[in-house]
Amino acid sequence: MEFNGRLLLIADTTKVAKEAKQMPAVKSLHQDSKNSGKPEYIMGHHFGFVAVLVGTVKKAFSIPLQGQLQEGIGDLNTSEGLDGKPPTLITRIARMIVEKARQTGRCCYVTLDAYYAVGPTFLIMKEALGEKGEQLVHVVTWAKDNTVGFLNVAESLKKYREEDKVTLMELFTRLDWFEEVRIETYGKVRTVHYMYIDLLWKPIRGLIRFVAVMDGNGRYILMSSDLTLDPIQIITIYSYRAKTEYMFLALKHLIGGFCYHFWTSSLSENPILRLSGATISHLGVAWMVQFRVTLVYCSLV
Repeated sequence: MEFNGRLLLIADTTKVAKEAKQMPAVKSLHQDSKNSGKPEYIMGHHFGFVAVLVGTVKKAFSIPLQGQLQEGIGDLNTSEGLDGKPPTLITRIARMIVEKARQTGRCCYVTLDAYYAVGPTFLIMKEALGEKGEQLVHVVTWAKDNTVGFLNVAESLKKYREEDKVTLMELFTRLDWFEEVRIETYGKVRTVHYMYIDLLWKPIRGLIRFVAVMDGNGRYILMSSDLTLDPIQIITIYSYRAKTEYMFLALKHLIGGFCYHFWTSSLSENPILRLSGATISHLGVAWMVQFRVTLVYCSLV
C-alpha cells in the first residue's frame, strides 16, 4: 500500500519467553501489560521487527521484512548510535528501518508507537536521504502526553520562548478549532474530530506537524515529520500500526515462528552475561529461523 507515492513500513518489538540457561541472548525482560495474568518480568528474547504494509484498504496485512534481537547480544550488534553515542533500543530500530527502506529502493513512511516519539528517531530519519536528496523515511507516531511545541514566530529572533510554548494536550480545550470528518480506521467507518498545527519541536530543532484527534471518548496527539502530509492521512497511517499485533499473533500462535530451542555450553549459567564469540553461530540460527518464518508468513497471507 502507498501513501503519497511512499510505501508504509511498520516497526515494533515483541518479547518471547525462553528459559534455557545456556541459550544465547536470554535475559530478564520487563513487560508492560494491563493483563494481570502476565508477570512483570520474564526471561526471554527481545526482538525488533520491521514490516511492510501490503493489500488494500479493506484487507491489509503486515509482512515482516526483518526480525532482529535487540538485547543481550553485546558487541555482536554492530548498529550505530546517534552522534557517536552507544546504540540504544530506539536507535537500533531506527537504523533497521532506514536499512529496510534502502533495500526497497523506495521512499517510505514508518508508523511507530509513542515509545519512539523521541528526538533520536526523527534525527536518524532526517539524516537518511533518497537519490534525489529527499528524506528517505518520514515518521508518523503517537505523541507522548507531555509533549510540548513552540510557535514558529517568523519575526522573532529568539526561538523556543516560554510565551510561545504550546502544551499539546491543552488543544482539546479549544473545541472550536476542531473539524469533523468521517474516516475509516481499524476497519470501521467512524466520525472523528481533528485539528492540526505545525510547531517547533526542541528535540530536533525543527518543525513537526501535530494532529490532535478526538475519537469518541479518546483524546490523543499524532505527530509527523512530513509537513505536507494531510492530517486525515496521518490518522489513517497510524491506524495501520495495529497490524503488527496481528503479525506477532500469527508468528507466535499460528506459524510457531518462535518455537526454536538451541543452546551452547560456552555460555555461563548466568544468561544475562554478554555473549562470547563462540555463540555467534548460535545467534545465526535464531536469525535464520526468522528468515524462514518470514517466507512462510508471506506464503500464508
